[in-house]
Amino acid sequence: MSPAEAVSPTTLGAFEATCELASVGLLFVLLTVAATTDVVARRVPNWLTYPAIFLGLALGYGAGGWGDGILGPGLQGRLAALAFAGGIFFIAWWARAVGGGEVKLAAALGGLVGFPFVIPAVFWSSVLGAAFAVWAMLVHGRFRVEARRALRSLLRLGAEPGALEDPGTLKIPYAVPMAFGTVLAWFLEMPPA
Repeated sequence: MSPAEAVSPTTLGAFEATCELASVGLLFVLLTVAATTDVVARRVPNWLTYPAIFLGLALGYGAGGWGDGILGPGLQGRLAALAFAGGIFFIAWWARAVGGGEVKLAAALGGLVGFPFVIPAVFWSSVLGAAFAVWAMLVHGRFRVEARRALRSLLRLGAEPGALEDPGTLKIPYAVPMAFGTVLAWFLEMPPA
């Protein structure tokens, strides 16, 4: 089901459609605030992500109750999407590629949109994040150093302890490509009018 179909009043009752629409509105507010705070303060704060996770799950329940499965509207689908997106970014956090705020932001994204939309959102966020990281390495003249560090982390299945705290490590505000990747996925998933 595409995002546009998810909020169509013909597929859901008025209350359910309102819950889906509220999820979409909250998603775009979340991404805007997260990207802004990540650029300004280099953090995605807990006061932003935890309420978004809770509200996403509550709105999922409002949109479809417990749900008929992980692919439909409802709490089951939102929980599965939260685990999927949060799990993917947890692996990246474990490898010291992103911070904990991005893990919680990804979990909130999954909790707000559910399956199947979370898959292209995470995919495009990852693609744009990788492109943004390569661009930042090239701009700062650190491509070789950071590529070597990333390869060592990959071979070790995790970065050296304290790698993210090292002032020499290039850090990017990853919430920005997450926001753009999700918006790109949104427009790619919208059916033609």
